[in-house]
Amino acid sequence: MAEGIIKPFGGRSKRRWVNRRYRLLLNADTTPSDADYANVILRVNAEGTHGAQDAIDHSDSAHTLVYGTAAVQVTNAQEKFGDTSIICPNAAGGSLGVANHGDFDVNAQSWTYEMFVYPLDVTETGMLAGQWHSALATHRNWILFSQATVLSVIVQLRSAGTTNTQSTAIGALTQDQWQHVALQYEAGWICIWVDGVVKKYVDTGVAALRAPQVPFEMGDSANNSGFPLNGYIDDVRYTVGAVRYTMNTAFTPPTETFPTQ
Repeated sequence: MAEGIIKPFGGRSKRRWVNRRYRLLLNADTTPSDADYANVILRVNAEGTHGAQDAIDHSDSAHTLVYGTAAVQVTNAQEKFGDTSIICPNAAGGSLGVANHGDFDVNAQSWTYEMFVYPLDVTETGMLAGQWHSALATHRNWILFSQATVLSVIVQLRSAGTTNTQSTAIGALTQDQWQHVALQYEAGWICIWVDGVVKKYVDTGVAALRAPQVPFEMGDSANNSGFPLNGYIDDVRYTVGAVRYTMNTAFTPPTETFPTQ
């Protein structure tokens, strides 16, 4: 060190230390954060390169996303937030998924699943999300899908051997428009919102959901007789062990992308 120059703060100049501290404070003030982010098991903001399959899971679990076919890809044709979304091409196998993992065994925990969806056709049957096997009752957890102009959800009892399911249907989504769809489970009750408006609130009688045996999928399911979604999805968030909204109460839908930290 040159004579007469004092460098405190671990050898760094005071100016550099102050600038770094200022940047950290600035980032802390401007970067959205999520107090329940540790409970997020899947967070896909659908950002990536147009025509590629490079959108990722930003949750702490960092699950590998599995693109069902080459046609399932990032696109700049539509977006809710940011620059891109993910196209689900209305074709068999057109899913975006995650291999089955312990994160998705929600059991009796409360949870909230939410996404933005832009349907290109609301008269067709299209799976939005879930873990379901049409032929094997022991491989079912929950599924949310659009079918013949209605939006339905089915949840599966955890008890071994049972085939009891609960289904609730609401009005159709709107074609050619982004909508925020939220599905929340708490103490056996299910609430569905579309753009923050309560569409259904019902006691399913399902106190605990079956441990899933198949991948978590969005847009279609290889194990559910093929119900491909015709449209786009953006900003997916699945929170387990915490709920995002007050049951049976309207809320203002998100106006910016969900935090990734």
